[in-house]
Amino acid sequence: MSTFITRSLLAGCCLALPLSVTASATASDEWTTRIAFYGWGTNLDTTVSHPNLPSVSVDRSFSDILKTIDFAAMGMVEARNRDFGLLLDGMYVQMSDRASLQNSPLSANLKMDLTTLMLAGQYRISETPTSYADLVLGVRGWSVKTDITIEPFAIQDKRSKQWADLMIGAKGTYDLNQDWFVSWSAMVGGFDLASNWVNDLHVGVGYRINENSAVQLGYRYMNVDYNQGNFDIDTKLGGLVLGVDYRF
Repeated sequence: MSTFITRSLLAGCCLALPLSVTASATASDEWTTRIAFYGWGTNLDTTVSHPNLPSVSVDRSFSDILKTIDFAAMGMVEARNRDFGLLLDGMYVQMSDRASLQNSPLSANLKMDLTTLMLAGQYRISETPTSYADLVLGVRGWSVKTDITIEPFAIQDKRSKQWADLMIGAKGTYDLNQDWFVSWSAMVGGFDLASNWVNDLHVGVGYRINENSAVQLGYRYMNVDYNQGNFDIDTKLGGLVLGVDYRF
């Protein structure tokens, strides 16, 4: 079994979602930079397994998530020159909560720190006056620390693991009119090379404030499943995303 949560919620967060201020590429050879700040109101379903201990699970709705997340920070920077671009997407989540033990009446405490960083290249594969689509290929690194304490026996076990996943996908936008647009992204990875499976899906509707900035409301779903050696995690996150996008 497995798992753990790579998650976080609201409070000035930045994600690598495809909120784009404009659907057309720059006509110059200069690099442009985009930064997107987001808050994510998500549900959390995570399970963590250590050797010789029952699996520990936490299942929280968005209304309960503030009790679980101790600290969360996310950030994204995108740089582009014509059809080519680079994407750097980072997230840190620190959580602690009471958890249930599988097939046991006992309870446990789960503490977890998650750091993930993706570096990816982008190439524009399609562009029209009202839309674009980018192919995205990169590597996402993970660092996870877990601490399980089983009550009332004070049985404690700490584990940490680092790994990297190949990620591939696409992102883009479609203009509804001059001000409103739809954005989307779909990334998959793992392929049993490290994680068994990773996916990260997003769709949203945005409004352009001006030529350099926009706001967006959307939905994001992320699933991470890793099971190697003495470390087993499986996390599902899904919820509304509210963000501000700025380009310079």
